[in-house]
This record gives sequence, C-alpha cells and structure tokens, in this order.
Amino acid sequence: MKVEAFQYCSVCRRNNTEGRQHRYKSRHQEVLQKVLDRVLLKVRDARFFLRNPRRLTGPDEREQNAFWCNFCDCKVKETESEWASEKTLEHLGGKDHETCARVFCKANGVRAEVDVDAFFVSQADLINWRRKRANVPEVSQQAPVEPISTHPPHSTTSSALEPHRPPPSPPP
Repeated sequence: MKVEAFQYCSVCRRNNTEGRQHRYKSRHQEVLQKVLDRVLLKVRDARFFLRNPRRLTGPDEREQNAFWCNFCDCKVKETESEWASEKTLEHLGGKDHETCARVFCKANGVRAEVDVDAFFVSQADLINWRRKRANVPEVSQQAPVEPISTHPPHSTTSSALEPHRPPPSPPP
C-alpha cells in the first residue's frame, strides 16, 4: 500500500494528494481567479498614485495602505512611507517580484490569456513617479481645505438682516 504525500496549495490554502493535477481542478481555478483579481485591483490602485503622487498625512493612512503580495508571500507595509503606496510601488517594480509572479503563475496553472505583465510596475514608471513627487508641496504648505456647508443659503432680504430700530422721533 502506497502512502501518498500531501502537498500544500498556497492558493487554496489546503493540503491535497493530487499533485500537479490539483491546479487544473475547478475549485483551484476559481480561487486562483479571485486571488489574481484581488492582486490586480491593488496594482491598479497603486498605479493611480504613479500618475497622482500624494503625501501621507498620518499613521492611519499608512496602515490602510498595507498590501499582501500573494506572489511573493509577503506583506508590504507602508509604515515608513511618506507617499501613498510608496513601498507597494517599489515592490511591484522590483525584479524579485517579477520573478516570483512568473513562478507563481506557472506553478498554479494561470491560463495563457492572462497578462502577467499587468502585475508589475515598470522602472520607467517609477522614475517618472519620483520626478512627479518633486512637484508636490509639503503637507504644511498645502492649502487648507474648507468644509463645505451642508445648509443651503438663506434667501432673505437685506432688511430682514438689519437690526430693528424704532422710527425717528419728530424734531422739537
């Protein structure tokens, strides 16, 4: 009696004894598509800041921008970042990320019609982003944002706003 070795699938997050055939199962392909969609959404969000660099103003923003890279199996933290998605963009533009993403896609049976290059940021884009950052003012120099009034303006006449005065008394 042969005992089959278990293999762990990082996409499905479970063990299986199916070997390489597991990656062609419909359940694996469904979960894989969800993972790819989630990563692609984060890449698109990060690409927005390539065109529109923005300084982070507080620790809450830094924590919200954390990114889990399924390809590299690591969390990209923005706690040391001065710019929105700074560490994420640098990670997505790195050679290690590109290598890991290609290996991940091959190992997990990503279909040929999926554009793997969509999961990267080019070095040219990173260089342009760094240039654009030089033109963004410091946080203290940015114009204050005035709150928008939620109440409509009153439509009263000017006489209604003047204080009430008694009529003048006749001269003596």
